[in-house]
Amino acid sequence: MKRRVFSESFKRDKVRLYETGKMRVSQLSKLYAVSETAIYRWIELYRSTPSTERIVVETESDYLQLKELQDRIEKMERLIGNQQLQIDYHRGLIASATKHYGEDIEKKFG
Repeated sequence: MKRRVFSESFKRDKVRLYETGKMRVSQLSKLYAVSETAIYRWIELYRSTPSTERIVVETESDYLQLKELQDRIEKMERLIGNQQLQIDYHRGLIASATKHYGEDIEKKFG
């Protein structure tokens, strides 16, 4: 059996495919007829993040769900901000009326 030697650029390219989530180690192993152990060694040698960091791979549906939730949070925050502005405005009106009429409007009208 002939021993195959892979270039550094080839190895880096396969590690990049793994890191971006485009391919799993098992897929790379089958596609290029390389042992999974060898691919894991390449990952250790050529990874773009330190080994103490984790790479989180999300599926497109996970991403879309996260984006939808973030959009919903932003919408709620805007709504709460608008509600707080209205509350502050009404408090200001009550304070002005109390000062103008010399009576505690909030206490009088509840």
